[in-house]
Amino acid sequence: MRPSFRFVLLLFLMAGFLLPACQTEPQPVPEIAKSVTGPSAPTTPENPTLKDFEVMRRRMGTDLNKLLVLMNHHDHRFQENTGYWHLYGETTLAMAAQEIGKGRTQGLDFLYADAADAFRTALELQPEKVSTWWLLAYTYRQAGDFDRGWDAAAAALPLLTSENAQAGDIREEVGRMGLALTIEAIQAGYTAPPAADLAENALREGHGARTLASYVVLSDLLAWQGRKADALEPLVDALIQAPTFKEAQGRLKNLATPTQLSRAWDRVRVAHPGNAFVLWTLGAAQWGQLWEARAMQDFLTAYESLDRAEECFLTAMTRNPEYTQSCKDWLHLIRTARGWTLWEDLRTEDAAQTFLSAMEADPSRVELEPTKNSLNLGISSVVGNAFRENRLEKARAILARVFAVHQSNPDWTNNYGFVCRDLGAQALEAGDTLRAGKLFLQSWTAYSKTVELAPQDVRLVNDRALIAVYYLNDHHDLAEAELHRAIQMGDSQLAAMDDTHSPQQRQDLDEAIGDAWENLAYLDVFRRLRTDRAENLLKNASKHYPFEKRSGVLRIQEALRR
Repeated sequence: MRPSFRFVLLLFLMAGFLLPACQTEPQPVPEIAKSVTGPSAPTTPENPTLKDFEVMRRRMGTDLNKLLVLMNHHDHRFQENTGYWHLYGETTLAMAAQEIGKGRTQGLDFLYADAADAFRTALELQPEKVSTWWLLAYTYRQAGDFDRGWDAAAAALPLLTSENAQAGDIREEVGRMGLALTIEAIQAGYTAPPAADLAENALREGHGARTLASYVVLSDLLAWQGRKADALEPLVDALIQAPTFKEAQGRLKNLATPTQLSRAWDRVRVAHPGNAFVLWTLGAAQWGQLWEARAMQDFLTAYESLDRAEECFLTAMTRNPEYTQSCKDWLHLIRTARGWTLWEDLRTEDAAQTFLSAMEADPSRVELEPTKNSLNLGISSVVGNAFRENRLEKARAILARVFAVHQSNPDWTNNYGFVCRDLGAQALEAGDTLRAGKLFLQSWTAYSKTVELAPQDVRLVNDRALIAVYYLNDHHDLAEAELHRAIQMGDSQLAAMDDTHSPQQRQDLDEAIGDAWENLAYLDVFRRLRTDRAENLLKNASKHYPFEKRSGVLRIQEALRR
């Protein structure tokens, strides 16, 4: 004799205080068991028929408790009615789903027991009704009774026909029951149970169209048995049918290696050649394959991945303008990564050109700091390499292209000024005064931008002034004013230094102050041809590192003696 629903309802309410939840992870609910929103029935008949209950089930919306109480009150009239017990069971499942949706999972075991009891009663009256076996299997799985759930699911399979509209859903439930038993066995240290093979066959073959979710169930079933390569195939099949199916996307990303992921999405692309989402996702997968190839120093695969990723994103943004910004972000990453791949492949010339092209494509994307694998660090690396190899013309060519489009990095503008100055000095020594003059003007422009970016840096202020003092016939008044400013800033900064500053920092600043005094003396003696202040200026210069060993001071003193 089954307990009345009133008694079950009381236990259910008490369970919220006394019992733990029997279900911690809500599972997909069969469509037939989902609650339906709609207007309430205007009246409730005194002696409702099954049809009345069915109408009320569809109209009552969230007030499932009221319907179940009413049905329980009249169940003596429907003891031999299969449809009644089927409806009672699926309405109870709908109430359980409603409670889970509200975050209330305690006491669900009573609802599942009541639903199972109703379905069993229905099957005693009509054992060939396949949908009832399906819902009974689902109920047992929700309750964690996998053995009885499997028995119910297996009983449904022979009853399926091609005319059964729910065949795909029922096969999915068989798969879920087999998966549950397989997980239980594997976690307990056993091999997969016989149900695993039967579930796999049910998911692969049989009457009715396969549900999308069944592909994921099959993948999980295979993965739990350690058949990870096989587990990828159902996921690809699902994505070929529905590329935006998130559950299959997530499983594929977790199971596949970067190369496998890239190949999988390429198969989806073949089925959907013009789909912007598929192209975008394939591009992202190629990015993952790139990193795998770089780690293995497989540069041929790395270059191929970069080419295909770039092609995917360029095409995706033309197919769907909404993808434009995201694709541009990816294209910057890809172009920068191409430079780093070339760098790691020891193709430094190609790396330099690639980094520069990436910067010229969108200078605003150059990062503020030279972080790992950034475009900022890439440009700094190729510049530094040219300096280390003493290839000053190469360094200048790189920095000239940088300076033409990006002038907000004081290190780069300073290096540009420095290399132009050194090459200008070489040209001057070789007698090429025309080229030397152009290089010195470039150096002055670069150093001026550097001082604009770092106006408090004593050494940089001094370096800019030096260009005018030694090599230009212009800007002498500005140079003099800037040298005095450098000295004042340097004295203040030196006085403010404490134990947190290293001896080298103190020495460098002290040397820069001395250089400024020395440059003032040079400006007077060689550019303005006046000597009245020179001795005092040189005396001040010698007070700073390297003190009496300043070679420039000695040269100016020798000129004064002449």
